Amino acid sequence: MQIKQQVDKLSDHKARSLLLQMLLHTEMLRSGNYSDEDYMTSMKKFYQAVLTFDKETPPIQGGNIHIVFSDSSAGSLKQAIKKLNMSDRVITIPINFSIGPLWQLHQIEGLEKRRDWLFEHINLEDEFIFDYIPRIEESWMKLQALPEQCKIFIWGCENAHEQAGIAYAVYLLREKNNQVYIGLDQEHQQSLTRQDILHTGELAPEQWMEYIKNVENYLLLSIDERQKWIELWVTLAQSKDVFLRTWKEGRLTPVSEHYLDEMIIAKARELQKGKEFMKSTRLIGEVIGHLDQPIGDLFIEYRLRTLAFLGVFELKGVPRAMRFYSVRLKSNE
Repeated sequence: MQIKQQVDKLSDHKARSLLLQMLLHTEMLRSGNYSDEDYMTSMKKFYQAVLTFDKETPPIQGGNIHIVFSDSSAGSLKQAIKKLNMSDRVITIPINFSIGPLWQLHQIEGLEKRRDWLFEHINLEDEFIFDYIPRIEESWMKLQALPEQCKIFIWGCENAHEQAGIAYAVYLLREKNNQVYIGLDQEHQQSLTRQDILHTGELAPEQWMEYIKNVENYLLLSIDERQKWIELWVTLAQSKDVFLRTWKEGRLTPVSEHYLDEMIIAKARELQKGKEFMKSTRLIGEVIGHLDQPIGDLFIEYRLRTLAFLGVFELKGVPRAMRFYSVRLKSNE
């Protein structure tokens, strides 16, 4: 049987990963958090994954390749490419590099440790956790399948998330001979948009269109420049106890995960009226609105929960997602 032949080809890691995901989905069904229909849909996906896991990813055909690091960036960029009637393709590496461990993230072991950290600290949908490693592995396969004649553009603004992402992408491309370009620096951002852009996820399709029209003006990496990016990633991938990064004075800087706690408390003091509870989403939104880095609301929510567990805040509701609870600063009375 074909299914038996495919199972025999599975590596120990792949077999354990699939078994774990199937058991987790079964546990969700048993606990009532999954419908029978959703469960069967997931089982069919696992079945298909076994049948097709060893199929080679076909080489990407067409024009230039664009690499971005979030679904929001990819969505707007794809719309821009479509409007320009271009054959360019977009590859998304769905990792928020500003938070969480980056240790050996170019290997399966590193991905597993990061996934476990996210599961233990960040309020994420179960489906996100289950699909986390397969989505990143898919981006790896697409990068390895790139034909040598295509040009590669790695997009990132001056922030910790995308600068670390650029280093990661250049490392993954270390054995490819393609021409690799980097954008966007502050000069290009301001000349084309006349405003500061914190991250590429803020760009509308019309702004992306302007960038794509000017791609030849971006930095073509030399061999030495590629090596510097590779060395940066190797350094990042060696750290085991860094869970937050920021961009300071033009440098990627590791900081304590408590780095934003005082800001969260200060914004709570500004918003709190007497002893009333405030929606956690309101407080988190206020903090996000005053950040100059795309750290993300989920990390702020994690720190808010942590401060509550430490007795700084009181909670009302169930903190399984930010929309389900309210907070107030704990009174000293």
